[in-house]
Amino acid sequence: MAYDRARAQIVMFGGDNGKKLAETWVWGGSNWTQLQPATSPAGRMHHVMAYDEARQRIVLFGGFDGKNDLGDTWTWDGSTWSQKIVSAPTARQQASMKSDAVTRTVLLFGGQSNNGPMSDTWLWDGSKWTPLLNVTKFPRPKRYGAMFAADPDRGRLVLFGGYDGSNWLNDTWEWDGFGWSQLTPTTTSPTARLSACAVYDPVRQRVLMFGGDSHHSMLRDTWEYGTMTRMIPFADGCGTPPVDLAAVVGSLPIIGKTFVSETTNAPVNSTAAVMSLGVSRKFLGPLPLPLNLTSFYMPGCKLYTSYDALFFPARDPEWNRTVLAADPQQRRV
Repeated sequence: MAYDRARAQIVMFGGDNGKKLAETWVWGGSNWTQLQPATSPAGRMHHVMAYDEARQRIVLFGGFDGKNDLGDTWTWDGSTWSQKIVSAPTARQQASMKSDAVTRTVLLFGGQSNNGPMSDTWLWDGSKWTPLLNVTKFPRPKRYGAMFAADPDRGRLVLFGGYDGSNWLNDTWEWDGFGWSQLTPTTTSPTARLSACAVYDPVRQRVLMFGGDSHHSMLRDTWEYGTMTRMIPFADGCGTPPVDLAAVVGSLPIIGKTFVSETTNAPVNSTAAVMSLGVSRKFLGPLPLPLNLTSFYMPGCKLYTSYDALFFPARDPEWNRTVLAADPQQRRV
């Protein structure tokens, strides 16, 4: 099952009710509707589906038909299933697959085949699968049934848990478009599990996970994952119109990560620009904040934070856009 953003509907294919199904259903917000496309994948279960943001198609891969693991690739355009005859990953079931906004591809990870759990990473670009052979760090141990969700505001794919053939897992990994990193959550991690459901909540900027299988017990707990950091603009910029500051979409002020903010309405006749990074909104040394900057040749302007670090941002040729990239941990631009 996957959400088709271009057509604003959820698409469900296949499953098992005593036999392997080959049905296509869509949910439009109030009703389920069964569709009758001329061509469909064979009946199956444990396949993976993901919406390809770049090409506005749903991608379906693999699964289990009751006898064999499958390795076929299909796409859905809103009315028709089309099989893609391409060199593909090894046939498998219970893999993890999501759209990667950074690489503009669909990423496939892990799963299980007749040879056991897997840990390979593949990218689908709309016409071919490419294995990532140069990735030196990837989720270990090998696994299948891991929870996988996209966090588009941070440009990350989040993977949790799964099963390695002997043990239920509860580790957390992230894909940033370039490689895998293991995360150590600062709070308690969920119970080890496989086959959990997950979705991203764009309003609260959290990955929500529900249920799963832990040691053959069905779970019904709900967890959320995500950074607590936010960029919250306050006060007004000076000038007419006022200079405005906002975070670039997908950028959050996370320690150890790059944070990119953008200013607009910068004066076109400016010859210099300076930005400060501060840790206090109350005091600049002994001086209370905000501080009126009129005596510093900036009439109508106020300083709202301490300036523990100063930056001289790069600007574009029109001088109307300023981008600041700061790493709070290293204190560098």
